[in-house]
Amino acid sequence: MRPKGDRNADDSIGFSVPAVGHSPAEGRFALRLFCMAVGLLSVAAGLALLLTRTFLPPRSTTGTFIVPVAFAFSTVLLILCSVALGRALSSVRRERQRAFRRSLLCAVACGTGFVGIQAFGLWCIVQNLAADRNAGEAQLGATALVLGAAALHAVHVCVALIVLSYVTLRGLSDRYDHEYSFGVAFCTWFWHILGILWVFILGTYGIVSWFLALCVP
Repeated sequence: MRPKGDRNADDSIGFSVPAVGHSPAEGRFALRLFCMAVGLLSVAAGLALLLTRTFLPPRSTTGTFIVPVAFAFSTVLLILCSVALGRALSSVRRERQRAFRRSLLCAVACGTGFVGIQAFGLWCIVQNLAADRNAGEAQLGATALVLGAAALHAVHVCVALIVLSYVTLRGLSDRYDHEYSFGVAFCTWFWHILGILWVFILGTYGIVSWFLALCVP
């Protein structure tokens, strides 16, 4: 249960509003947040590097789009992350702290996996685009556009992972309960919106791929 006296020290989203001087506790929390965020991003980068050394990117010799299989796995992880955060929000509002913490940790694992596999998928697109000598100008432009959108989405997911790290550390410190859970709700809806955007980008990628395969010789 979060101490009542701490509620005035936070804003409505759950991020601390610094006073004139920083307490040692705030300094320690900032250090833990930094270490956790760097650690998760490092794990994601290591996963992406491992995948690039283990699996070869798909090759196209006909000038058509190839959607990396990695995008299917990353999409599943993104959905699981959103589901876990939804359960975390429901649990904290019912004062089920143990289930709340488990759901947060599950969301962290899925979010980290998503970033790593998504980076590998983007690498596959770049490698395929560089090796495909039969690609026409229309395909190159369409692929570059979708690639840019997917890369921009990946950057936003990295930011969302840092926000999730913040909420997770606060949650493990009993800072959220049935009376104060807006920070968890904010993080949850952030990931939900990113999931919707990713489905839109993936759908656009598939439509463009089908259109160019049908109309471009």
